Amino acid sequence: EDIGDAFPGRDRFATERIAAAITANVRRVADYFVDLHTGGDRFRQHPFVFYTVTGTAPVSRYDELAHSFGVATLWRDTEKVFASDATTILAAAGIPAFLLEVGGGQPLDPADLRLQADAVRGLLRKVGILSGEPPRLASHTLVTGYKIVTNARGGFFEASVKPGDRVAAGRELGKIFDVYGDVVETMTAPPGTDVVLGVSTYP
Repeated sequence: EDIGDAFPGRDRFATERIAAAITANVRRVADYFVDLHTGGDRFRQHPFVFYTVTGTAPVSRYDELAHSFGVATLWRDTEKVFASDATTILAAAGIPAFLLEVGGGQPLDPADLRLQADAVRGLLRKVGILSGEPPRLASHTLVTGYKIVTNARGGFFEASVKPGDRVAAGRELGKIFDVYGDVVETMTAPPGTDVVLGVSTYP
């Protein structure tokens, strides 16, 4: 089971027990929570900070903390789109919680590791754990929702966009080829699309 969908956990399967232990201990001692993610080996992700403002922490404080990561794309959730995620569960308990998504694919890119580390240091500076000032960006892209675009036909996927590309509805995202090299499907951006958050790295 995906631990990202197992919170607050329960005394059943191993993943749920781990989630329950994390939840209990974070609630006991933490002032803040950061969940570090990549796209794994199957996806390359555009860097973004996800946070849900549906909890009890003041929204203005959440926005202020999110900016301190120094990451240009912020996903500001108002609908609990990941209801069983640690960030949503801990926000409900009054703990400002953030998911930091960076990179993925093989091999790991050292620049992604530096970006994640620098982003966490920005938050730590903001809350006074480290000395110095957090980064200040002139502007941010604000994401409020998402849609996973999948293929209807079998075959091999070739992306036409990269993570972070700005796109509009109808823009080609990729093609599906059959074993003869013929295009059997062209995938396009749905209405409301603005930015590509991630792209599959597997054909």
